[in-house]
Amino acid sequence: MTFSNKLAKIVFATATCVVFALSFLLYKRVLHLDDSYREVNQNNLVKLKLEQILSTLKDAESAQRGYLLTKDSLFLEPYFGGYDRISRLMTEVRALTEKNAVQQKNLDALTTFIEVRFRAFRTQIDQF
Repeated sequence: MTFSNKLAKIVFATATCVVFALSFLLYKRVLHLDDSYREVNQNNLVKLKLEQILSTLKDAESAQRGYLLTKDSLFLEPYFGGYDRISRLMTEVRALTEKNAVQQKNLDALTTFIEVRFRAFRTQIDQF
């Protein structure tokens, strides 16, 4: 084997090892990027569901207020479906955050708050 032939094989083997190493690093980065994408997507979905819960709660409060001001039961339509919609959304948020104990505790507190609010709505409507 000549010196240049031997050198060419060494350069080729080194280049091949470098390409494989870079490919492996790129593969690991893509996996990490994919995990980050999934996590961000899930967090955005949780945020969207929580915003829908807040919106539904506001709609129920506005419906109750409209009924108390006008005595027109048509105002109560958003109120009656609101609790069921919030319950369904809370179930979805619980499923999305099932691996996060802190968020589960926060959801417990939110559930308690929502139940208290709807009890207060119901009491005021019944008294009127």
